[in-house]
Amino acid sequence: ITGADMTAADISFVLWISAIVSAGLCCPELCTCTDKHSRHFAECSYKDLTEVPEGYLPNVTTISLSSNRIRFIPLGSFDNVTQVTSLWMAYNEIISIEEGSLLPLVHLRNFDISHNRIVDFPWEDLQNLT
Repeated sequence: ITGADMTAADISFVLWISAIVSAGLCCPELCTCTDKHSRHFAECSYKDLTEVPEGYLPNVTTISLSSNRIRFIPLGSFDNVTQVTSLWMAYNEIISIEEGSLLPLVHLRNFDISHNRIVDFPWEDLQNLT
């Protein structure tokens, strides 16, 4: 291997790592993200997730987390996805949603948390929605 070969290998490796890192910033691991008609969807259902994943694009509009094993929604779970209009979390094991965790979702219009075991729900987080 010559010095020129190492340089080419180094460049290829850097480009490969850059692609992996940038892909991780737009869609959480195990999820599938798509764009359709200026809408950004993150499909994370049926992934056996135990918590809300990180790494969504800030302009994601629909997040589907249904049919996982999520038990708790902590403060900060949705801080970076303020454009979400639809959030699907049905068929999890959610017991508690921490007060303030839904406040960043100022554009929320569709919200499904059916078929969970919710004991603590922050109703005040939804008061300012239209």
